[in-house]
Amino acid sequence: MSEQEPMDAQARAEASLAAFFAEDGLAERDPAFSATVVEEIARRRFRANLLELAGVAALAALVLWALWQAVSADVAAIVSGAGPAALAAVVLASLYVGLKPLFRRA
Repeated sequence: MSEQEPMDAQARAEASLAAFFAEDGLAERDPAFSATVVEEIARRRFRANLLELAGVAALAALVLWALWQAVSADVAAIVSGAGPAALAAVVLASLYVGLKPLFRRA
């Protein structure tokens, strides 16, 4: 008799749970929760990209600092000869890179 009592208790528990879940049905999606999750994922990606770019910029600055004595005379000669054109190229390249994401199609 003691063997049947646990089975009956288990059967009652399963029936109780089945009735409970049948009353609720499936939960609907919560748009606010989904938006929060997507926002958190975007923030994590942004932080990862920011750290990666900061590392690349720091490495480039370190290399430039280390090589500055060797290349400073060459850079001065190039800039003095093509100063306005180089400045225009840098400005245009910066604008292209900075504004490119605004014109991407979704």
